[in-house]
Amino acid sequence: MTMPASDRSKVIACFREAGFRMDKNRFEHRLIAQKLIYLLKLKGVAFCYSFHLYVRGPYSPDLAREYYQHADEFSRCETECTLFSAEADAVAGLTSLFDKSPSLLEIGATYGYLAYELHHPPEQAYRTVRRMKSFYPVDALDDLLPRVERLHPPMKRRRRSKPNCRSGSGPVSGR
Repeated sequence: MTMPASDRSKVIACFREAGFRMDKNRFEHRLIAQKLIYLLKLKGVAFCYSFHLYVRGPYSPDLAREYYQHADEFSRCETECTLFSAEADAVAGLTSLFDKSPSLLEIGATYGYLAYELHHPPEQAYRTVRRMKSFYPVDALDDLLPRVERLHPPMKRRRRSKPNCRSGSGPVSGR
């Protein structure tokens, strides 16, 4: 499926705002890209990419296709797209919380998927993440998961509905 060019441009604008220059050949960069965009989507930034839970957390094949097919655009971080202030604030908030750390983003995005997509109660989502991510130190999990829940209450549990992907960039909803 081909995604609207506006989505690709907005992803690049988000990466530029985060100070992240993507290299598709680096696994860590692909993980950062996937998890950052997923978490931004949870924060209400409109993207048409659909995500599903995989071993390393939420993953979008359509987003992956975009950064492989348009690798030069992603590595240069050049786009005409300008983020709305609420979108830039969402990027800044997630960047300050996760510091573009692949492991922290993976843990946070996995928790977000379980809690907000699958509607697991917080305690169940926490236990599931600890089980799924047992290869990470328990301290990292114990430190991060409560911060995600506490620092990002605007992440509301969403109903399973598809965004209107025909519209371009727009303001972030009040989610």
